[in-house]
Amino acid sequence: MSRAVWRALLGLELRRAVVIAGKLLLFSAVAAGLLAILGSLSVSRAALLLSIAATAFAMQVPVGILRDKLDGGLEFLLSLPVPPVHLAVGRFVATALCCLPASVALALALHVSRPILEAAFPGGALGAFLAIWVGMNLLCMLMVGIALRFDARATLYLPVSLGFAAALSDEIVQRMGWGPAALARLLMAQPWAPAAARVVASLGVGALVWVAFHLGRTGLERYIPGRDRITW
Repeated sequence: MSRAVWRALLGLELRRAVVIAGKLLLFSAVAAGLLAILGSLSVSRAALLLSIAATAFAMQVPVGILRDKLDGGLEFLLSLPVPPVHLAVGRFVATALCCLPASVALALALHVSRPILEAAFPGGALGAFLAIWVGMNLLCMLMVGIALRFDARATLYLPVSLGFAAALSDEIVQRMGWGPAALARLLMAQPWAPAAARVVASLGVGALVWVAFHLGRTGLERYIPGRDRITW
């Protein structure tokens, strides 16, 4: 793939995200101005507004995929003489770039509203930023892969499924009568725990990235628009 095609694919995603970013910043500024006029603007509330805008901006690529499936944009992109794997790479690179300013905003919000939590990260503010960026990337990349692989209606089931899994896990833990926090502290007290934790975390991150990319690539390769039904 030529550099011009690559820049065009990546630029398409970034231009759409930048338009949304401007609207989010405008909305946050208006909300902060109203709170300031009412005398209710505080550091924690400003951090909350910033966090909401940052999170919404980071989700623009997976949300854009749902929009493309509904308005025919994805079908048009797949009609171009570009391999589906390159389209998938463009979406995932755009996701990582969109998560970058969002992670900076969330790290700044954490710094001004919860400095105690920030100090808990290795490396302080930098460690908090890296942790937020990696976590946000994994979440958004998985959402991109799922949005590309499954139709829009099935994608909406993801938050419900995650909430059900979290509630079920909590119920199982309570019935077993042991606390995961206490078990984690016990394991981390072992001399081999830090190295093992780094290895497990690296393997987990790599596995999640591979799963997300595999879902995205195969979703584009197998995509067939439903002309006789609404894919919502």
